[in-house]
Amino acid sequence: MILKEIFQLSDVELLGSIYFDDRFQYALRLTSFDKPPVSINTFTNFYAYEAAAGIDLIKEEVESLSNFIAEKLEIGDEKIHVGSFIVTSSSKNMSRIELVYTVNINLIKKLKQLDKKAIPENCLDYLKKGHKKDTIYKTRDKDIETKLEFLLKHFQMLNRASLKSSSKIEQTEEFKTPRRMLDEQTDNDDFDKLNPGELKIKEGQILNSDILQNPSDPDATYRYK
Repeated sequence: MILKEIFQLSDVELLGSIYFDDRFQYALRLTSFDKPPVSINTFTNFYAYEAAAGIDLIKEEVESLSNFIAEKLEIGDEKIHVGSFIVTSSSKNMSRIELVYTVNINLIKKLKQLDKKAIPENCLDYLKKGHKKDTIYKTRDKDIETKLEFLLKHFQMLNRASLKSSSKIEQTEEFKTPRRMLDEQTDNDDFDKLNPGELKIKEGQILNSDILQNPSDPDATYRYK
């Protein structure tokens, strides 16, 4: 995770570097005979576990390593270096991207059942194989906020298309759940009248533990925050 943050890599790029870059293998003390102890599912499983159990294992590991290093180097915890960066914040933001993506694809699939013609042309790519992987897991940390805005704009399109549809999709959970997510993730008085680009996304630090964690389990909340 430290190497990922330093080089501003996506999960997929980090995995490729671990497998094929001698520098990364040297840093991780892997020999040419060692199989890298990580896969793309390693990262997604950590994020999924945090969403389900409310326990951030990556944060716990980073804090454990930090304490170990501080002890070995005899560094006190009274002062923080001004050049320090936060390694664990990336997984928080990434989970927000996955949440917005999931509510979008759920709504698109419901529209496909009820009124396929209502799906905006810009959103048809969601139905293509591999679209989720390319959208979520190939995103660099520095591009996360831009990707979040991009996905929320797609929901704006889907919301307007749904309201114009004669399929009564607004009565389904696939439509109601994204509206709840939007209220929790953004600061907007009248979402339906906003133009693309006018959304005000809330800072991750102010999101509370009661927000929507998983569209398939709307009542779930973090056990620990």
